[in-house]
Amino acid sequence: MNPRPMAAGVIIQDGKMLLVENIKYRRSVFEPPGGKVHEGETFEQCAAREAMEEVGITIDVHEEITRSIIQTPEGPFDCRLFRATIEGGIIENREPAKIGSVEWYSYEEMLDLQEKAVLADDVADALPLIKPLLTSTEYN
Repeated sequence: MNPRPMAAGVIIQDGKMLLVENIKYRRSVFEPPGGKVHEGETFEQCAAREAMEEVGITIDVHEEITRSIIQTPEGPFDCRLFRATIEGGIIENREPAKIGSVEWYSYEEMLDLQEKAVLADDVADALPLIKPLLTSTEYN
């Protein structure tokens, strides 16, 4: 089976990254807002749409941080993470049947989630690339 396309926005503010607790599969997985790319949609458009659908914010999608093939209960996905900044809206959980919580996490807190095996694999793999973004004044 060919991996299906998926995208998410790495949203950083005040040295922390926005993560949602995905409870869709009866197991918590912490990941950035994101989801499946729709027909005729780019990865960047998907990341922006999913941020609005899941947490109620508009984002400006910037460069791709990483790309990986991930395995999910729905099969394999070609997942791309993009650096993104908030343009507007108020962060709130807009999909409570799928999302348990929406919170900001520091690098150390994400390491703790990784140790507990609840940080999404693509995010865990990208932590070395995300860490400099958390401390950069350019993105905060």
